[in-house]
Amino acid sequence: MSTAGNNTMNKPDNDEPRNDRFFANAGSASKRAAREQLRFTDEQFIWRFSPNQTDPELLEAIFVGREALLQNVLEKIADAAAGDATHHVLLYGPRGIGKSHFTSLLHHRMVTDAKLCETVHIAWLNEDETTTSMVQLLVRIYRSLCKSYPNEYSVEWLDELLNQSQDEITSVLVRRLSARFENRTLVILVENLNLLFENLGTNGQQELRSFLQEHPFACVIATSQQLFKAVTDRSEPFFGFFQQIQLKPLSLEDAQTLLVRIATAKGQSELVAFLNTPDGRGRVRAIHDLAGGNHRVYIVLSGFVTRESLDQLVAPFKKMADDLTPYYQERLRWISPLQRQIVELLCRVHGTLNPKAIARRLLLDQGSVGKQIRILEEIGYLTSTKRGRETFYELSEPLMRLAYEVKEQSLLGMLIEFLRIWYRPEQMLPLRSAGLCPSTQAYIDAAYERSQTNPDPRLRLLQDEIEKAKSKGRSHELATLWEEKAAASNEAFDWFQAGYFFCTVDKEYAKAIDCF
Repeated sequence: MSTAGNNTMNKPDNDEPRNDRFFANAGSASKRAAREQLRFTDEQFIWRFSPNQTDPELLEAIFVGREALLQNVLEKIADAAAGDATHHVLLYGPRGIGKSHFTSLLHHRMVTDAKLCETVHIAWLNEDETTTSMVQLLVRIYRSLCKSYPNEYSVEWLDELLNQSQDEITSVLVRRLSARFENRTLVILVENLNLLFENLGTNGQQELRSFLQEHPFACVIATSQQLFKAVTDRSEPFFGFFQQIQLKPLSLEDAQTLLVRIATAKGQSELVAFLNTPDGRGRVRAIHDLAGGNHRVYIVLSGFVTRESLDQLVAPFKKMADDLTPYYQERLRWISPLQRQIVELLCRVHGTLNPKAIARRLLLDQGSVGKQIRILEEIGYLTSTKRGRETFYELSEPLMRLAYEVKEQSLLGMLIEFLRIWYRPEQMLPLRSAGLCPSTQAYIDAAYERSQTNPDPRLRLLQDEIEKAKSKGRSHELATLWEEKAAASNEAFDWFQAGYFFCTVDKEYAKAIDCF
């Protein structure tokens, strides 16, 4: 019988050092003290690309916006463990949206749930291992179980079995798994399911589907950057097999909460206070405008919210651009030429366009453009906003503009606009003579010069948020937004006007403060 204590160390088959080894022989009090000291002093305390290496308690602390979804998936696993139903779930969303964070927390919740530990064993497959056949996949599953539950699954037995023919290995492993999971559920965690299916090919996929249908003790929880043909095409083996759940980008409110929680985990009380000021919220808005709800970008830039050194801010931004550009260029190659034209246009335009405007600028028929726009929205490249009777579209991942801007071989427009939101013009002026390095100086000069001839992007973003709050009846947010707008425009906040608005629009508020 496995225990939660054994399972907390389970993770995919990689052997990168964990901080847990440092605490292995410490007493509980000293262990906690050492952990807290490490958490507050180590700049790399959050693993940006391998969340499974991060302390699960910290992952819990900075988990925002998706608690209900996590509970929903856990309930599906509990249903499967109780024998009520077998669920297979595919979570999809672009790179950095938080899929690995979600999977790591899901695993943590399962292995620390005393009841689930009795009825569930988990095979968390290493996403970097390539599999081209069903027999290889079965071996990977069994090897993962050997690593996670060494008292119940023997790696020596598996190594001996590998001396047999592939057909014999398949037959024996299926029988062994069926026997071991007669009264248990096997949860298979698979990241980048699209790559696994691509490598398996149609025949391998058919074998896997047959295995899952004939042996309903297995429950697959998978992730992918987007939906793909193997699960969307009616002629493919896994059409209609998975419950497909899209991980939505974090909202501005979620972003604010995430950055506050990161600062809290680091013990940065002054930063927590700053984030709740108009200037602090303005910097969160700058990151949100850049990130478009991308979970990883907030984590990358979280340490720079109050740093005044441009060299410290510009360098990680440029490194992030260098890291992400190949990915976004590849994303553009995945879609058709017409779809690529639409996305490239929206990369050039910082904002939204309706189908008519897109068709006019591309010199194309509006009907064919409209069809492709709908497809792009379905596969996660675009998002839409209703304004009256019209629908406007924008990039779901603003960072995709990097793939276009890098090819221009000039200063990154996204970084210039980011600095214009980050700093007020009067804050940029002294930075022009601050002795910055040449590359950083070029960006601050470009941002300042643009600020002299172009509208303040912060005011545009704030006005957009104000209009959204009004249209959706979120009157409780308006006072904060108006205060922030007044600070951005160097105007006094009109509390009398705000109070009059609330008393005439928000009746519950009016009653609470006895306006009438």
